[in-house]
Amino acid sequence: MKLLAALVVPLVGARVVRLEQTPLVQEHTQSLAPGIGVHFTTSYATAAAKYENGTTVDLVRVEADADYIELMSRWARSWKDFDCEGPVNRLRCELEPIRREARRKLGLPITRDSGTLSKFVKRVRSAIEEELGTSVSTITPVAPQLVGWLNSDFQDALDLAGLASSRLDSNDKPTYWDTNAAFAGLGHGLCESESDFSDCLNEERQMPYEHVLFLDFDNSSFSATVQYLQHADQEWSYSNRIDMELGWWNLPVFEVSRARFWAQIHEVILEVAGALQRAPNKIVLLGDHGANAEFLDVVKAAMWDVLEVDVSLMLSANQAKDVGKLVARGAAGFTRRAETWRNWKRTQEDVESIEL
Repeated sequence: MKLLAALVVPLVGARVVRLEQTPLVQEHTQSLAPGIGVHFTTSYATAAAKYENGTTVDLVRVEADADYIELMSRWARSWKDFDCEGPVNRLRCELEPIRREARRKLGLPITRDSGTLSKFVKRVRSAIEEELGTSVSTITPVAPQLVGWLNSDFQDALDLAGLASSRLDSNDKPTYWDTNAAFAGLGHGLCESESDFSDCLNEERQMPYEHVLFLDFDNSSFSATVQYLQHADQEWSYSNRIDMELGWWNLPVFEVSRARFWAQIHEVILEVAGALQRAPNKIVLLGDHGANAEFLDVVKAAMWDVLEVDVSLMLSANQAKDVGKLVARGAAGFTRRAETWRNWKRTQEDVESIEL
């Protein structure tokens, strides 16, 4: 199965899929620029648009090439820092920021990894613009929790692709976690106020705290995450694991090997969900295969083993047709939230200027 994935990935690397979907609310207004959310997974990207009237529309899906997938796999395994011990290594560490800045000013990728990312981000931007029929300069990017993920590399990739992140604190971190975006995509954790950001914050501060288990079964990876959330903007997890050897592409055909594969996923769920003292308030399924019947049976068995709770009703709250699209939709919602804040801030500044 791994060999099959390796042979298939380069062939689909340039493929763009248009996502046909009936608008979730009502027909959008074409004259209004939508907020664009983009979910960068470990093997592809999906995009969605949210319009001012609340309509959310799925846009495109862009399959990644082998270089991008290899980078995501490497970043999922470890984070490699520079060894700055000794005079030679210390000098290299001191010169590294200078080298990166010089390459940035020349319009070159600051690292090989940011170059790999920028090629994919450019393709995603082109696909979105072709689908919308207009240029796009700002997106809300979301990504998995990878130990090797470097914000500076992804920011450089955005810059090279001519894009900006709509995240409010994008100077420090241009992306949101995909789990938080999925939570928002389900309609949780974001305020309903579209005019006053202070009202929005007050609304979100009154939301109840919830333990949420996120399970992402995708083509090239499986991840499990437990977060304690009051609103969708809180990025803190107390139990997380991602495994690039447990994606759909690695699922064996033969019975014995297949059973061993599911047993490994069972163990990951036990490990991560073991951080919970009681049943989670919600279980959110993600990924192209998050609603797979065999996978759901494994989830039910694992949750019974670790907490002795039947999670069938929790799992039924996830719509099978939506699990692979939730994150991009939630990311588009983050875009609208950021725009609400910026509009409110400009209004406050105008009022202060008039008063002065």
